[in-house]
Amino acid sequence: MAIKQTLKSKLQKELAQLKQLADKQSHMYVSSRNMLYEGLAKVYLWWQEANKEKGLLEKLYKENGIQYKKEIKADENYSPLLRYLWGMDGTVNSNTIDLWNRALNKVNAAINADKVFYKQNTIQKIITFIDTKGGIRGLAAYDSTQVDVAKEPKLKKTKIDVNVEKKRHEEHLAKGNVYYATNATPIAKFTTKHSLPTADSSIGLGLFRKTKSGYELLKAIDDKALIEQALIGSYARSTDSVPYTVRLITEIIATQTVPKPLQSLSRSLADKSKFKSADGTAMMMLKRLLYMAEKRVFVLSANRSACSPVTIAMPNKQIIDSKQSVALNINDRTYIENSLIHSGDLNFYTTDTPTKVLAIKGEAATHKLELENTITKKYRYVRFYPLTIHKSEASKQQAILKRGMKFKAVHTAKLDTNWLAELNGEFLSRWVNGLGKSIKRKEYAVIALAFGKSGITFKFCQRANTYVEEELIKYTHASNAKAITVEALAKDIIPILNSLVYSDLVGGVTVEVDSKGIFFKYKTKSAEYIVAVPTTNSKGIRNEDYFQAYGA
Repeated sequence: MAIKQTLKSKLQKELAQLKQLADKQSHMYVSSRNMLYEGLAKVYLWWQEANKEKGLLEKLYKENGIQYKKEIKADENYSPLLRYLWGMDGTVNSNTIDLWNRALNKVNAAINADKVFYKQNTIQKIITFIDTKGGIRGLAAYDSTQVDVAKEPKLKKTKIDVNVEKKRHEEHLAKGNVYYATNATPIAKFTTKHSLPTADSSIGLGLFRKTKSGYELLKAIDDKALIEQALIGSYARSTDSVPYTVRLITEIIATQTVPKPLQSLSRSLADKSKFKSADGTAMMMLKRLLYMAEKRVFVLSANRSACSPVTIAMPNKQIIDSKQSVALNINDRTYIENSLIHSGDLNFYTTDTPTKVLAIKGEAATHKLELENTITKKYRYVRFYPLTIHKSEASKQQAILKRGMKFKAVHTAKLDTNWLAELNGEFLSRWVNGLGKSIKRKEYAVIALAFGKSGITFKFCQRANTYVEEELIKYTHASNAKAITVEALAKDIIPILNSLVYSDLVGGVTVEVDSKGIFFKYKTKSAEYIVAVPTTNSKGIRNEDYFQAYGA
């Protein structure tokens, strides 16, 4: 028995070493790939000059026995020079040479389309062009290892392993049953003369209707599959067992993650920045998680921006030791949104570094964290990079609260869990599942919030510059503060309100507002938070008074 245990321990240790080796190889590949981009950029520029000298290239090819087609489909033929530099010893095959040739033709087309842009800092701009277009293969594909991305990565559909999905379903169902059997607090209690079906357990599912005087239960459902679906989708996930590093990072990102029903729209909600990528298209403002070393806080906000919603998280315990500010790879942030938050699988994740994000050497990244799903056994390393890694100055920038800003709240109120539950039931859930899919339409893009003595009235759906729908969510305890009405972008305020509903709060939420900004302040078991939302005018133009660009 002892021998078997020793062997098992040895194999587990070797497996962990193999994971580290595979990860290191992957990022050595990335470093090598960047060197290839630089090499191809320099080859392109050398070829441009050499091609002006009549007969120079032809002589080089003839002396080295390089045969090539003079008539090809591409505009230019870089293949003979590429073969001379890389393929003479057979280490790079003809298919790869052809791939590089086609890539350089796309570089050539981009430069000819905007010669003024490429006149200065040409090599770096060519490298950026190749990188932002997804690399050599097609110059358009998604690449999870890119750091300075211009657009939000597309949501990839992954092949589902039936057995793994079954195990995942069973684990969620077991946790849902335990939660509703032992931990859930009833919203309301009632008795009835009729027996209500509950399938093969004490849990049932009901259809109810809202009326002017309350609610009516219309039907009790005993469909086991529907009951299981409801259990899995609605039980409160406990994150107590999730390692602190994973829980904190995920919790911060969740403060601005769109509700799950709007997941497919997330990519399209990013704003265009004033900065251009190498091919002349606008670079997007993408949410980025920054560790601000000088203040030892985390900031989640849009990069390439001077104004956006800003989350400031002051951790209970520090998880990154760094004297320079570092930022989570944007592709890793979207991975966490999709795989840990929207999936509902956060409570299945673990890591081998539960208290600190591992500092690393020999890579462009400075810190990395392993995330492993204990059900699927799939893992991924997410990385933090110094801002100097970004190729464009624009990408180093990120929205933060303005230093020395003078904010004096016009209205202050306390939002407790009862108010948040009422918010979700009376407004938020209905808005997300009803109007949410139309969030980009002009009439739904802006929401007005009227802060009054009795509560907050949410006004939405503009018709002829007038809000035609509204919902009052009354405070648990009335406020004596001065009334004020402000407007905010729906894509700014809805994700934040949604996160508050599902946050593991310690105490309630304090909301402070004036004409220029809305500030939510609260605590969780992991950190203390300030989430700032810029107000807008009725056309959705953000008020920038309290915000500025960090890293500019």
